[in-house]
Amino acid sequence: MDYTVKQYIEELEKRKNEVDKLKVIKSAAESVHGLMVVRIFTDGLNCKNQPHGDYSTKSLYVNTSKNSPKSVSPVGKTGKTTFLNGNKHKSTYFGSGYKEFKQKIGRGDKVNFRLWNDLQLDFTNSLQPNKTNWISGTKRELNSKKVEGLISKYGECSFKLTDKEKETYNLIIGKNMTNIMQGNA
Repeated sequence: MDYTVKQYIEELEKRKNEVDKLKVIKSAAESVHGLMVVRIFTDGLNCKNQPHGDYSTKSLYVNTSKNSPKSVSPVGKTGKTTFLNGNKHKSTYFGSGYKEFKQKIGRGDKVNFRLWNDLQLDFTNSLQPNKTNWISGTKRELNSKKVEGLISKYGECSFKLTDKEKETYNLIIGKNMTNIMQGNA
């Protein structure tokens, strides 16, 4: 369709007024949220693309039949499965601490906030619209408290956007707006 300058301006104004902000940013929010989930929970990186930190290497006992997604045979500090009185151990000794425990159950040795995957699943499914934007975090109070504890221990950067994620977000919004203004949305 051929437009006069005035008609073209009116058409652009109409398109601008029809922009649903939540719809424009939805795909950007979903894409960046997905990137964050992989970075935080799989790659174990913070907003500066650096490891969150290191797991403790202070020795500990873990009852892996109750406190682990993967059971490990109970064994004490001495390497025996029973106490001197004949009672069986219910927990496993990890001389190199939580780091060794995570390795032993197949979760690697990098801090990635995953043991049962409960926090990761809650965070992954948390993206919700409010009146003007999309917000992510956690839906369940238990996991909100976990996040508070992790931020206290490893810093706020653990759950913030990287510069690349911010760039990706803005790029997608820009493409969405261009498509709307060109009448391709």
